[in-house]
Amino acid sequence: MYHEDSKFSQEKKTSYLTSKLIKSFHLTTTDYKAEIEKNHLGFVKANDNLNNLEIIVLGINPEKGNPFEEAVIKEYWENWFKEMKVKNYQIKLADLPSNLEPIILKAIKG
Repeated sequence: MYHEDSKFSQEKKTSYLTSKLIKSFHLTTTDYKAEIEKNHLGFVKANDNLNNLEIIVLGINPEKGNPFEEAVIKEYWENWFKEMKVKNYQIKLADLPSNLEPIILKAIKG
């Protein structure tokens, strides 16, 4: 999702999410959800009505030191999917490829 040359924003929505951005938006406490909602933070909407799309996000990797970073990352992704009407999605932490293989196979087989 992040590439140095493809960073852009529209109002407070961005095309990326980094630890630095999470800190700058003060999403490092228990009230991160309220901050996201109040300030309309999130990813820039990419499309509409993706209800037939199934997505697996593999490899989110929260930085150590912020106990809320994993939850913030998941909240961003989930809000983005809901905004685009994606019904079926999974968000998985970075893991060994051998541990992710069953998740991928299960998703493909239904």
